[in-house]
Amino acid sequence: MPLLIIHAEDDWEISHTHSDALFDALLEPYLPPVFSSPLSPASWSAQQWSEHTAQLVSRREARGSLLTSTVIPNFGLMDEFKAPGEQITLLKTFTGSHNEICYLEGVQEVIRMMFFTPEGLR
Repeated sequence: MPLLIIHAEDDWEISHTHSDALFDALLEPYLPPVFSSPLSPASWSAQQWSEHTAQLVSRREARGSLLTSTVIPNFGLMDEFKAPGEQITLLKTFTGSHNEICYLEGVQEVIRMMFFTPEGLR
């Protein structure tokens, strides 16, 4: 079953960063790991910082290759991840606040496209 996370950036009750964190946690198994030194980062050598930075770059590139990002002018942003048997979508709208987001026509269209087929509910 596809998973859709919807959040409005103008939601002042629950920050939209919570949805970002949830989406990132769901992507975690598909990303290369980032290892840190057992010592405090303040004591890292130049070599350790270089390796850590290379891991972060590799992770960012892998994330970019896994996602399809769509900017929807005057509406928001949609990030989609698809793997065999898995579809995770994060739809962030500019408006909609906490309680009105599902009334937005564009949100309803994304729900229809993700969860309904001509035969009915997926």
